[in-house]
Amino acid sequence: MNKMGRRILVIVSSILALIILLIMMKYGFNHKSMFTNIEQFKTTVNSYGSFSFLVFLFIQIIQIVFFFIPGEVVQVAGGYIFGPYISFLLCMVGAVIGSAMAFLITRKLGKPFLQKICGKNNLWLVKKLDKNKIGERTNRDPRKLIFILYLIPGIPKDLLAYICGVADISLKEFLIISTIGRAPALFFSCMFGDQVSTKNWTYIIFLTAIFILIFGALFLVTRKHINKIKSEAERES
Repeated sequence: MNKMGRRILVIVSSILALIILLIMMKYGFNHKSMFTNIEQFKTTVNSYGSFSFLVFLFIQIIQIVFFFIPGEVVQVAGGYIFGPYISFLLCMVGAVIGSAMAFLITRKLGKPFLQKICGKNNLWLVKKLDKNKIGERTNRDPRKLIFILYLIPGIPKDLLAYICGVADISLKEFLIISTIGRAPALFFSCMFGDQVSTKNWTYIIFLTAIFILIFGALFLVTRKHINKIKSEAERES
């Protein structure tokens, strides 16, 4: 993407972020309790009738940009309202748009902005992704690290979209890697929400057990690698 194209994307993303912020200030905080009550979430979304799909998509984008909103609640609620497949599609589209906005905001505002929003516990990620460069030795390739971070549970993935804005990676590469990495856990959340709506507790327990086995094993396998990367980042700082 040329320099003019990047400027246009940054400007468009900044305008969208401002519009979202203004809408949140006017309407969002009146419904903040819906993020802790799945039935109220469903009632609020369905109250928009034929526009409920767009409202949910908008909420998913908001959840990515305003990363302090719990993403799992939105995704489970999506499955509860629309079923696993439509909600998964809406969540993925919203995640792509929201992640692109977050990525471009950091790319425009830089590390000073990022250090203010990410907190001390995540500064090692900022340092690591800022220093890792494509073309250097394999274990310093930021693309590999980003994919692992999006794949395993327990990483603040929406904040990660902001952090990746300092990485040596293009917007296109970031969106492909992050979308593939977040897809399995996101689909599980949507499927879980759908089963909650049917109150199929046997299947819910089965899904939960599968999630714990697969993602728990994945977490254990990658934890050593992540801890090593974290230690390296702390030594290099």
